[in-house]
Amino acid sequence: MTGLTVQDGDRFLLVCVDRTGAERLVGLWALAARSPRSIVHLPVRSAPVPDASWGPAWDTLDLLLVHHSLRFPASAWKDLRAGLDTGRPHTAVLPADTLPEWEGGHADRSRYREYRDHLRCAVTARTLVLTGSPTGFAVTGSELRHCLLDTTAGTADPGGAGDLRTGFRLPSRGRGGVETEVDFLYLGAR
Repeated sequence: MTGLTVQDGDRFLLVCVDRTGAERLVGLWALAARSPRSIVHLPVRSAPVPDASWGPAWDTLDLLLVHHSLRFPASAWKDLRAGLDTGRPHTAVLPADTLPEWEGGHADRSRYREYRDHLRCAVTARTLVLTGSPTGFAVTGSELRHCLLDTTAGTADPGGAGDLRTGFRLPSRGRGGVETEVDFLYLGAR
């Protein structure tokens, strides 16, 4: 998959996308929100890394989106991946309302102790594993769509690097229990 990279800066993860990568990411994020029995794997760690002038040369990672009801431990990913073959392409048709209209305010709601729709992240076997509920994926996917696709449609410089569009602070497993910041950077239509 081109147009999408995930880079690991220890307590900071950077997801860089161009227009094609943003469309794929949002579409697969919607699949994770809608299909609780799917494990969505984006094998992007060998994708070319864009100019990393904003930081050091970080490790690149694959991305895995997992519904929390599967109770799939991130530590099991390496063994599962080893048993996979090249797979077959599939097409999924998702309802238009899979990712709701962006309302903003997710960060405000997510600070309440009763809020249960957080995404959680872990890094294992050179893969960023994001686990969450359908609501967690739908709300964050809605924000991703809004920030990466809707607001960039009229970008004056479609070939230039964009601004940091959105980011999430996610509780981590396997990183000392410290929150990890995952930021998404739109790189224009490269």
